[in-house]
Amino acid sequence: MKKRNLIPCLMLTLFLIPAASQADTAGFRMDPAAEPDGFLGIKWGDDLSRVPGMIKIGTSGASDVYRRQEESATVGLVAKIREVRYSAYDSKFYAVKILLEPGEENLQALQAAITARYGPGFDAGGGNYLMVGNDAGLHLRFPEASQGGWDLAIFSRPLAREADEAARRLKDAPRE
Repeated sequence: MKKRNLIPCLMLTLFLIPAASQADTAGFRMDPAAEPDGFLGIKWGDDLSRVPGMIKIGTSGASDVYRRQEESATVGLVAKIREVRYSAYDSKFYAVKILLEPGEENLQALQAAITARYGPGFDAGGGNYLMVGNDAGLHLRFPEASQGGWDLAIFSRPLAREADEAARRLKDAPRE
C-alpha cells in the first residue's frame, strides 16, 4: 500500500497557527469547553495499537499511521468520507485525517457542522481553513486536485508539535 503523508498537512497547520495568532484570533479561536479531546471515543495520547479494529497501514515521518476496520461512512452524520487515517507518535494518538468524498454539498455540510460546534474558523487562503484551541486544532484544506475532495485534520496541538519535532530530527539525521 502506498504510504500516506500526514506530516505536510500538520506542518502547514503548525506554521499557519503562529502566524494567524498574530492577528485578531477571536474569529477562529475555539471555546476551550468545546475543544475536542480526541476522536470517536479515542482520546489524545491513547495507544492506537490497543484500540480494537485499528490496523497499521504505514509510517509518515516519525509517526505510525492507522485506519480502523469498518469505519463509519460519515463524519458526524453530515459529511460522506472516503477514508479516515489516525496518527500516533511514540505510541500516542495525536491526529486524525478525514478524507472527504468530493462534492460541494458534502463540504458545505461539514463546514456547517464545524461552524455550529466550534465557530466560524479562519480562512488562511489557498483552500486552508483553521480553528485553533488551547490544546487542539482543526485544519480543513483542499489538497492538490489529483487527490480530489477536501480533508480535515483534527489534532492535539502539544502531541502534534512533538511528532513534528521528531519528524524534523529524523529528516535532518545523517544517512548511513
